[in-house]
This record gives sequence, C-alpha cells and structure tokens, in this order.
Amino acid sequence: MFGRKEDDKDPIEEVLEATEEIKVEEPELKNSPEEESAFAQLARLTADFQNYKKRVEKDRTLWMDRSCMDVLLPLLAVVDNFDRALQDAQKNENQETFKDWIKGFEMIRKALYDFLAQQKVTIIEQVQTFDPLIHEAIMQVESDDHESEQVVQVLQAGYMYKDKVLRTAKVSVAK
Repeated sequence: MFGRKEDDKDPIEEVLEATEEIKVEEPELKNSPEEESAFAQLARLTADFQNYKKRVEKDRTLWMDRSCMDVLLPLLAVVDNFDRALQDAQKNENQETFKDWIKGFEMIRKALYDFLAQQKVTIIEQVQTFDPLIHEAIMQVESDDHESEQVVQVLQAGYMYKDKVLRTAKVSVAK
C-alpha cells in the first residue's frame, strides 16, 4: 500500500523494537553530603520549632494560672470576712431581727464558695502534721492532746488553686 514494499517493517513495530533495546538507567538515590547536612539541619529546626511551641504553650498556661491567682487571692479576704460575720451573728441568733440578715449572709457565702469551686479553688483540708508547704505557723502552744509538730488549731483557712497553694493555712502548732 502507498508505496510500501513487503520487506519494509511497520513503523510502529520499529518503534516498539527500539524501545525494548533502550535500557533505562535508574538514578542513584544517594544524597550528596551537602544534601544530607541540609536534611539534618531541617530536622533539627523542625524539632526546635516543636519544642518552642510546647514551651510557649506551657508558659502561656502558667501565666494564665498566675493571673487567676492574683485575682482570686484578694477575694479570699472577702470570704474570711463573711465567715467571721456569720460566726458572730450565730452567737446572737436568738434575736429575731438577725434571722433574715443571717440567711442573706449564708446565701452570699454559698455563692462565693460556689464561685471559688468553679474557679478550681479548694480549701486545704485539715492536716494533722505541720507541713511548711501548706501551713504557716503563727504560734506554738502547749498541748497534752497533741504531739509535737501537730496542728492544734486552724486560725485562717488555706486554699489551693489547681494543685498549687494559693494561700497557706495559718495554724497554731503544738510544741
């Protein structure tokens, strides 16, 4: 057909045969020392950046906790005043005029303690043995009922904020 002799090969077959003869060499995957150094440097920078992000997040959390503690600490004086007022009022409870007043104070006190609980502020529970991390010894007293270094009386409650001491408990300790 069209001037083709029977001895002539089909052009498509010629291309296929030529491609079979070509050997494709795969490139070597080894990197040069400069590339290895660049990869190592990139890995170090990535690790440094991850550590930086973790450190910044930790610092931010600590800063926020410290800010909350700075706000909550003065509020504890208000709580103490309410507690003292209620204790004094309960001494005069037999007077009819104070009953509504006492109920109002109890409601305010409850609201304050609920607020503190929402902010993760808890009262330091009574610990029998003096611990300088959570107690502040205001005085030492003679006591036959207590051993040396035992807490005799809590004079002012201590508070914790998220497992950190917000305010130490003021206590009297047995000699």
